[in-house]
Amino acid sequence: MKRIFKQNPLPGFDKIKNKDEQILWTAKPKFAPFILAGLPSWIVGLMIVIISYYVYHVANERGIEPPPVLLFLFFAVVLPLIPFFGRLLSYSNTLYGFTNKRIMIRTGLVKANFKVINHNRIITAEFDVSIIERLFNVGSIRFFSGKTKDTEDGIENVYDYWHAIEDPHEVFKRIKQLSADAKATTCL
Repeated sequence: MKRIFKQNPLPGFDKIKNKDEQILWTAKPKFAPFILAGLPSWIVGLMIVIISYYVYHVANERGIEPPPVLLFLFFAVVLPLIPFFGRLLSYSNTLYGFTNKRIMIRTGLVKANFKVINHNRIITAEFDVSIIERLFNVGSIRFFSGKTKDTEDGIENVYDYWHAIEDPHEVFKRIKQLSADAKATTCL
């Protein structure tokens, strides 16, 4: 197994780390699975386009007024592409990392936005490997630190994500250990 925690960290978090912090790991998401994460919604949109095209032509052949398909085409093709282009444009600013004290996320379309979560504030960490991520041997980790938002259905948890990272099992285990250690130290 390769040693993922003994590498030279990528630049990007030096300016926001504290003097007593040590950067233990940094990584960019793997490009293709990061960008292709929106592919399933685009495939559904493409299926809607095909069905709309079929309904339009069947209605035309039978002399029935065809339904307005341009609205369907907009929702089916254009809207699913928004996450794709958002990820494409934000990839250059996306970087993930953790120190001995916290996890760090850098994202942003035009400028870099930073988010940090202290290890003792992580309530849950979960990791997942989608079908696309499995093809590229990567996975995603999501963190819940207590942030919620109101929705029509009630209160919903808000998660922070690391998408398409290599060696997600090892990174996840290390984060869980650092979080448990930080909580144990906080309780003393």
